[in-house]
Amino acid sequence: MKSIATIKELSKGLSLVQLLFIFEAFFGSFYVSITRGITPIFLVRLGYQLKDLLFLNAMGGFLALLIAISLYNMPRIKISKTKIISALTIERVMWVLIYFLSPFRDLLPIIYGLALAAPLASSIFLNISMLSLFDEKDYRRVTSFRGAFGGIATIISQFINVTVLMLYSGIMKFMFLYSVAFIIGMFSPILMIFIPEIPVLQTTVLKTDVEVEIRVSNIFLLITMYLASISLLNIAWIPYLLNVFGVPDYYVAVIGLTQTLTSIISSIYWTNKSLKTYRSAMIIIGLIPILVSYTTIPTFHLLYAVLLGFANVGANFYASFSYASLIRKLGVYRAGIMLPAASYLALTIAGITGYFVGLNYSYVFILSAIYSLIGLSIAIFALPELSIVKSPYTRIYSRILYHTSIFGYSIIMYSLASTAKLVLKIIILLSALLLLYLIYKMIYYIIIISGGI
Repeated sequence: MKSIATIKELSKGLSLVQLLFIFEAFFGSFYVSITRGITPIFLVRLGYQLKDLLFLNAMGGFLALLIAISLYNMPRIKISKTKIISALTIERVMWVLIYFLSPFRDLLPIIYGLALAAPLASSIFLNISMLSLFDEKDYRRVTSFRGAFGGIATIISQFINVTVLMLYSGIMKFMFLYSVAFIIGMFSPILMIFIPEIPVLQTTVLKTDVEVEIRVSNIFLLITMYLASISLLNIAWIPYLLNVFGVPDYYVAVIGLTQTLTSIISSIYWTNKSLKTYRSAMIIIGLIPILVSYTTIPTFHLLYAVLLGFANVGANFYASFSYASLIRKLGVYRAGIMLPAASYLALTIAGITGYFVGLNYSYVFILSAIYSLIGLSIAIFALPELSIVKSPYTRIYSRILYHTSIFGYSIIMYSLASTAKLVLKIIILLSALLLLYLIYKMIYYIIIISGGI
């Protein structure tokens, strides 16, 4: 009853624009859940090992990181409905290409990398749009409902995944799932046709005082570490279950379903919690990789999926709410781009470091736990709202961490910025060629089915 009352309270007075963004999350989450859920299974069945998956994710994260740098260096970019619709459409096309181009094993790493990188632009554009259209209170409400509706769509899609993978065998079941995901996912860009034009707000990088820069930097590092932990866990978990325990395909889908069944309740639970409460979510995330590594009974992994789903929602809420509170000082553009950038930086770190220990599942899970421990250390020592030490010490630790991270950031940016624009142009060219190839293949199959050849 309390949860129902909370939902009614949150939903009171939602505008049409807010509903459009909420339902966009529903259709987008449906497509994301199917494609992200079946692709690792599909690749493992094609013969890919853990190190291969880690390499593919590292490539995707790196490409997306280069795109993020390019976008960050173009702060006067105008966010429009056309850009949002185009980004959402391209993203969905790239994921369906994975199936149709899977026979080309040498080409697949590029396709998979581009598919992972493609959602960056749409994620940034959607983030900036919501930050521009809504104030902090409405942003929090829409984010909460997007999480809840996304959870509902994920549950429906996971049921479809489980059913299809259980009832059918062979590769064609993957073709069916990719096709369904693409069709449903296209409702997201259609809904965005009806939103108003994005207000022309401050999109340049604002000059901020040192304290704000320190806080932003430390929150960014915290988010990156916990996302690196979750990325490593999720990348290794699927082949671990399939190859080590020999579970059927549908059992992996059941793990995903069990994890996301927690999301709806978790979204409501975490919404009105104090920031210190989110510390418990980070502790849980750090324990799960160890539990997964040392548990030899597959059934127990269902419990770990529930715990991860619950904790992950809490950690995501903290990230969103923290940046929302800094919008005015940080600038809409910068706040909108940093969260997706943290996700892809985490994926790059997870993929590269995990690759070097990828021959041993236990090492990968331990590395995942280490990243979570680093994130928790940042939280309890460098962020006042999560810290367990007194305020003066928190300020000292946060400054030390900030100056250390700035040094590393400067080196990385110097190395990457010069190649970012070139890589982005190559990605656009490859995407166009791949789209033409997909159209050709579809026409070819239609001719064959109709008996034309």
